[in-house]
Amino acid sequence: MRAAPSPAQALCLWALVAKGGEALLAQLKPKPSTGDRQALVASKLTLESKAGRAIRVELTEAGWAWAAANTRAIFNPRAYAQPVLVDLLARLGAYLDAHGMTLAAIIRPAPSSPGMEHRVRAAYLSETGGSLGRRARLAHIRNRLADVPRPALDAALLDLAAGGRAILMPIDDLSTITPSDHEAALQIGGFSRHLLWFDA
Repeated sequence: MRAAPSPAQALCLWALVAKGGEALLAQLKPKPSTGDRQALVASKLTLESKAGRAIRVELTEAGWAWAAANTRAIFNPRAYAQPVLVDLLARLGAYLDAHGMTLAAIIRPAPSSPGMEHRVRAAYLSETGGSLGRRARLAHIRNRLADVPRPALDAALLDLAAGGRAILMPIDDLSTITPSDHEAALQIGGFSRHLLWFDA
């Protein structure tokens, strides 16, 4: 079982998150000790590589997962930024929980596609037989857009809903919700949304 990062190591991981997931060692403030760096690499939370004469440090997928699950991590008590970071990350964690989002989707979102809204609408129309004003299960929409990474599709759906161009709705009859519906649902305001609706 992987040992939990120490407070100093946790601060290093969050410094990398703040840099977008990777940075030259010289750019990390406070600079991690050699022992902490080696421990993070050994735990497979970070990777290190040469960048000319410099050392590049980056988060692994396990590192991103750790950060997403530890937004209330305890930092090095000597770090002057601790109170601000603790408050900021607590708010960030609450936002992620409420919206069912991943940390990586915010810090390093998938490149947006100009045609994503068109693709979502086309998938919806294929699902509804070409009709607007009908419900389409998000599980079916995701199946039709299986080549689109989930963070990118989630971002497109949330953007459509936030802009009032589409509606994300729950399934009212709980007995009809399938495991696929649960898996495909978006969490908004603490509630699951299983359906997509276009009016126009």
